[in-house]
Amino acid sequence: MRWLGPAGAALLIVYPFILTGPFYERMGADLLLAAIAASAWNIVGGYAGQISVGHAMFFGAGAYAPLLVYTRWQLPPLAGVPLGIASRRRNWCASWSAIGTSSGPRSA
Repeated sequence: MRWLGPAGAALLIVYPFILTGPFYERMGADLLLAAIAASAWNIVGGYAGQISVGHAMFFGAGAYAPLLVYTRWQLPPLAGVPLGIASRRRNWCASWSAIGTSSGPRSA
């Protein structure tokens, strides 16, 4: 099993030379970004013990708006971007009001 680390590193080094093309370049970049995100989650959620998924709800609400415009009115998803921006502003106001009402050891 000692050979697994160096073999993986060698595979990552020769990957762009073996598999060429925009699709494989994008897949390699996505793989590395997912590895970075997994490492960041491991540090924050594992070692630091901080778990917060509240921001994901705000992100999802803003990302869902263009899809809603597309499915309801058959408009291009780009037409739903203003609705996503409005959702972002509404979410900011909701989070700002929550900051004032929070209490406990983690509130600032």
